[in-house]
Amino acid sequence: MPVDKSISSQRHRQLARLLRELRIRTGMSQAEVAELIDEDQSFVSRYEGGLRRLDLVELEQVAFALGVPLRQIVELFEEIETP
Repeated sequence: MPVDKSISSQRHRQLARLLRELRIRTGMSQAEVAELIDEDQSFVSRYEGGLRRLDLVELEQVAFALGVPLRQIVELFEEIETP
């Protein structure tokens, strides 16, 4: 199966949407997450909006800030149906 490396791939958008939903569920603002990961609010806005990819270390930091184990984020992501 070919891998779509485009920043706007469907799987990338699904991950961005999942991270946004998790943040909202925790009741945190983008600014609060940004402060915990030592970034600007625009950083959070860009990855949630699908304009920026996160590397594994950044994803781990976001998971910690949200209080969600990284493994759980991966499991939730794997449960999302692909076309």
